[in-house]
Amino acid sequence: MKTAMKKPLLAWLSALLLASLAPSQPAPAQPAPAQQAPAQQAPAQPVNRDYDIVVFGATSAGVTAAVAAARAGEKVLLLEPGYLVGGMMTGGLTKTDIGKRETIGGLSEEFFNRVRDYNKTAYGETSEQAKAAGAALIFEPKVAGIVFMQMLSGAGVTVRTHEQLVKSHVSGGVIQKIVTRDYRTGGLAAYAAPVFIDGTYEGDLMAASGVLYRVGREARAEYGEPLAGLTKGPAEYLGKGDHRLQSYNIRGTLTNRDDIRVPIPKPGHYDPEPHEHYLRVVLEHGIKEFTVLFDDYRRWGMINGKCDPNKADMLDINMAYPESDYEARARIVRRVQDHWLSLWWMLQNDPRLPEDFKASARRWGLPSDEYIESGHVTPQLYIRVARRMMGRHFLTQRDCEYDRFKPDAICMGSYNMDSHPSQRFWTGAGRVEEGHFNQSTDPYEIPYRSITPHGVKNLLVVAAISASHVAYSSLRMEPVFMMLGEAGGTAAHLARRGVSAAQRNASHPARAAAQNSAPVAATQRSAGIPARDTAAQAADKNVRAPEPPASSERKAPAAAIAASSTSPVAPTPAASVAPAAASTSPAAAAVAPAAASPIAVQDVSIEKLQAALRENGVPLAAPYRPVVSIRLLTPPPHAPGQTVELEAIEEVARAPITRYSWNFDGSGAVQAAEKRVRWTIPREGAYTIMLIAQDGKHTALPATATLTAVEPDLASGRASNRDSIRDSNRASNRAHAPDPGATQDRALQNPASPAAASSAAPAQPPSACIEVHYEKAQLKGRWKRTRGTDIEYRRRVGLVDEAEGDGSCTARFAARLPRAGRYVVAVAWPVSGNRATNVPVTITHAAGDTKLTVNQRKYQNKGKPGPFTFVPLGEYEFTTATDAVVTISNAGAKGYVAIDAVRFIPAAAK
Repeated sequence: MKTAMKKPLLAWLSALLLASLAPSQPAPAQPAPAQQAPAQQAPAQPVNRDYDIVVFGATSAGVTAAVAAARAGEKVLLLEPGYLVGGMMTGGLTKTDIGKRETIGGLSEEFFNRVRDYNKTAYGETSEQAKAAGAALIFEPKVAGIVFMQMLSGAGVTVRTHEQLVKSHVSGGVIQKIVTRDYRTGGLAAYAAPVFIDGTYEGDLMAASGVLYRVGREARAEYGEPLAGLTKGPAEYLGKGDHRLQSYNIRGTLTNRDDIRVPIPKPGHYDPEPHEHYLRVVLEHGIKEFTVLFDDYRRWGMINGKCDPNKADMLDINMAYPESDYEARARIVRRVQDHWLSLWWMLQNDPRLPEDFKASARRWGLPSDEYIESGHVTPQLYIRVARRMMGRHFLTQRDCEYDRFKPDAICMGSYNMDSHPSQRFWTGAGRVEEGHFNQSTDPYEIPYRSITPHGVKNLLVVAAISASHVAYSSLRMEPVFMMLGEAGGTAAHLARRGVSAAQRNASHPARAAAQNSAPVAATQRSAGIPARDTAAQAADKNVRAPEPPASSERKAPAAAIAASSTSPVAPTPAASVAPAAASTSPAAAAVAPAAASPIAVQDVSIEKLQAALRENGVPLAAPYRPVVSIRLLTPPPHAPGQTVELEAIEEVARAPITRYSWNFDGSGAVQAAEKRVRWTIPREGAYTIMLIAQDGKHTALPATATLTAVEPDLASGRASNRDSIRDSNRASNRAHAPDPGATQDRALQNPASPAAASSAAPAQPPSACIEVHYEKAQLKGRWKRTRGTDIEYRRRVGLVDEAEGDGSCTARFAARLPRAGRYVVAVAWPVSGNRATNVPVTITHAAGDTKLTVNQRKYQNKGKPGPFTFVPLGEYEFTTATDAVVTISNAGAKGYVAIDAVRFIPAAAK
């Protein structure tokens, strides 16, 4: 480390030490709220034209955008409206969700490498801090800040904090300048540049510049997204869109280190009521220790005695946040901070709790060396979603699952589609929490079109990107933001240097057609034309640049690290990093001429952009999975006793499909195994048909379709069911999963097409099988959410016990069946290698109780009857006088006991 660079770091660490010795404030201090400057107080400001690229918003996306552009040779200014640089990475996370590790590269990977190297230097090569930062990608917020400032300083980026946006001046579709205000002094500043980048979570610069955006949730029918819209509640409202957002919280940092622990202050607005379920668990189960209550604490990302519990979501208060001014946002942040502090204050001080439990809780507090300017409580709100741009490609659930390949890919997302609750309300069954879903996905490619707006020619949006509520719930992870930022910074450099797509389109007409047809392709999909038939997809197949070998795809960006200074720069409250000699990487030098006129960001050469990203180690190619759908060959209407013919359609298949597994009645049994099959409908009702296909190496996502059969009764006034089958995978109706909102009683919720959902539509018969989900079961003991390894478990979430085997956990699934007779009983659970092999199951039927022992560790082809989640446990006689009951217990179980749902399916006539 150079001596000249040691002094700022030592000064900053000294300031931290002095601050940690000072008495803590009784409540976290918040930066003074900002008022929008009135017009009369904002005279014309001298315009600063010193910068080639201006990035507004120093989130992780904004940081990497600035670094990428500066390393390419641009003079870059990074403006941040708060005092933290790094967004959530420095504002509370200690362990960010990443999805698939192999999808992370470029500056995102460099960040984690630098954190690991920092900890090796600070604590030793074999220290716990170095191990945590290496294997688990865990980091201290303050170390994340140091590393980001190293990267910014080494690239020569000028950083100015406390600069809130006042106005964006746009003329002719070009941002001419932006005006900011320092909220501490009220001083105004104006900046002009050839290219601007919005790095904020909120999309503030985008919105101020007149870019089209939306806030809230799309309706399920709008883009054919099964997870969209209202997830619970009255049947007639399921899937409807609204203005609501998934809940926010703060990812506040806790510590159990005596040397830095600051006592939890009582918040100014103390409200224990939202957290009293924790109190009830402590009292009901006689819990004596804080870490027993929070049995997930080992996953809190503990490093150097600090962690991020990710607790205390706050519903409703964030509804106005995205479009509010800074003053209103500051009030919301204070309320969320108080909500978070109320949880820990209650657990440490509530007189209803046992003293030994409170004593164990008081071993935790706030870290004295974090968030000094705001009383050791992070000022960074965890904004899971805010504004979302409506850009040149609007990512949806289908892009995350089926249409995963893009000709203009700039990075990949791979985390679950994961939404936290949006609201609580009362129904006839009691109070419900609505808005949550969690469904895994394969890595999918994010296109350049999703960070480029319509209309505005010199703006890129790298955090509030163009995506639906469902798709954004997956891509919103910080490593993805960092790669989006890197792509944005690189594209801004290409736009500034005038590197366009003209040469590419002259020599590759298919690519020109792909780019020009993007809006047409979106229109075609909404009209029901299969996405794989568009010109963009054809160009993807024909002219896509090949990926480098795997050995070079994830190369360590050592050259990029060496090119920048490794000396940390102190992120002082008035942080401003003076420009250094910007380093230009070989990749950047290869993609841009020394001087040219700027072009619109929409016209940037995709080949040049992708080449630069690949050279810096950003993975761009998503892994393959076949796509199969179901075609009905027997036209409706359909009736009980009729034999219908169905066929598997290979929509995407690079190798022959060699195995077909069909289930028609929901039992999970493999009832056919050919490409084209015949099935006799046993009785009236709605059937969800499922097909799982394999090519020997790859398993396709489940293809599902709903077929409705009714008795031919012309006098009944029922529909002719001409639309009696919906193939859920085909683009004409892309509802490719069972209704996730029907978890209250899935048996009685029949997903219907938009037409069938109208008030004028005639009544349809209920589902042929009765399903009782765990949310409707009677549960005893402590159960927690879990996932399984079955392919069908991408769309489901189960519960698991604590592997005590003491009988303390039971789940009673009960249903009053509509008619007496024989039913197949089928049970679903999330399969995993740690499940119990001897789970006690009791089936209560007309003849009494039947006790079974179920091996929940069995995998496909090793005991289970097929690849499906549900497993049939036999046929039993049931009456209508008493409930049909299945009880699952953990008594004597060796391993974890898992539960999900139970189905009662009318048995076919013998």
